[in-house]
Amino acid sequence: MPTAVDHVRLAAHNIEFACHLNSHPGYHDWSATVAFYASVHVVDALLAVQKPPEHPLDHANRATILKSSNQYKEIKKHHRALSKASLTARYMQSETRFAKYMSPADVRDRLLKHRLHSVIVSALKLGDFEQPELETLQTADEKLKSLSEPDPSGEPASAK
Repeated sequence: MPTAVDHVRLAAHNIEFACHLNSHPGYHDWSATVAFYASVHVVDALLAVQKPPEHPLDHANRATILKSSNQYKEIKKHHRALSKASLTARYMQSETRFAKYMSPADVRDRLLKHRLHSVIVSALKLGDFEQPELETLQTADEKLKSLSEPDPSGEPASAK
């Protein structure tokens, strides 16, 4: 069973990848998907530090746990929106169709900088995280907040 530490590391890894994808035009559908899986790990890290700890077996079990307590109301709302965007990105058949549903700017601003950020902030408020995990989540959240519009040339800002 993964620990809170494991989930925080995976969340940070997924957040870094979602930010990387966001900096490359044409991959915002994958950025939406990775953002959802980052949220999965943030939620699972939170549940692992609760008393008693909970370890969801699948997405349905996680959703049931989030619905079970009003303390998870904010997380549930944002996690569900990330799930919906991820499902849409994965099953709309083409990146072009997803672009009609959600623009790259929408993915950056609505999913990464708002929804995923809100999941992290809520988890930090509710969870009794150890200092290293707390700092890892805060650092990952700072990456989200610092996202800027991708260069239309496709060249990441860090390459300039």
